[in-house]
Amino acid sequence: MTVRRQLAVFFSIAFAFSWAVEAWMILGRHRIEYSILATGGPAIAAVVTNRLAHGDYRFCQIHGGWLRTPVASLLGVGLVVAGFVLIPALAVVDAGKLNWSILASTGIYNYSTLLGGPLFEEPGWRGFALPRLESRFAPLPASLLLGVIWAAWHLPFFLYPGWSESPVWIYFLTLTAFSVLLTFGANISRFGVIAPILMHAAFNSSGRYFGGLFAHAQPGTGGFLNDLAGRIHAPAGGGSISLSFYLLVAIGGWIAALLVVALTRGRLGYRPEAGAAARLSKAVAG
Repeated sequence: MTVRRQLAVFFSIAFAFSWAVEAWMILGRHRIEYSILATGGPAIAAVVTNRLAHGDYRFCQIHGGWLRTPVASLLGVGLVVAGFVLIPALAVVDAGKLNWSILASTGIYNYSTLLGGPLFEEPGWRGFALPRLESRFAPLPASLLLGVIWAAWHLPFFLYPGWSESPVWIYFLTLTAFSVLLTFGANISRFGVIAPILMHAAFNSSGRYFGGLFAHAQPGTGGFLNDLAGRIHAPAGGGSISLSFYLLVAIGGWIAALLVVALTRGRLGYRPEAGAAARLSKAVAG
């Protein structure tokens, strides 16, 4: 089975399984915790596709080396927190008013930190699909394509009441930027899925990071984050531009993503001869 066909089968199964679960949740008004079942779609798709293509179940690798994994994880998580939390926060509130201790707190983690996507999505998206996309396209186009597909995979959840306050178009902007950062983390860890899982977990915790950072700036305002609008002050004239806070988060993510693109000259740490990418050579030739 060629790489192109593997990707077609993988995405078809991932969408079919997850959208079926999401339709059941929406129509039956089931609790949001059942979304954990939907996140299993990419992993299930990867298992099935790899079995059909190669006759085994080794669809991804856990780590790309005991040194690379922690380095990639720390760097990747740092980029996620910087892009999607710190840059937007500093654009809204003076640094001295932020509660920086929240960054070292374990209280921001709950069941959704890992179970709300990272643990079951990343083995499929970054463990299986990404190395195949990068074998066909350059790293940046592969990242953007996967980001758009990944965002589209979430679309039914916008019909679930209260799932997200973000406009759909901003959500697509955010996830494509995040996809670039996840590609970088996956590439420098040689496609081990631990680094992308931890980066995704940090991203899932961004709302709780914001709640903690703004604890001193806006005490006692439970709906603060839902109504927040960022104000970026112009350098001259005293003017300001009002932005949706969700758009501000997307911009912060893109600043981090573009920095990585510039520093890696668009390669995003990709080495086609290393790790999972090398094992695709037979499939590419086929």
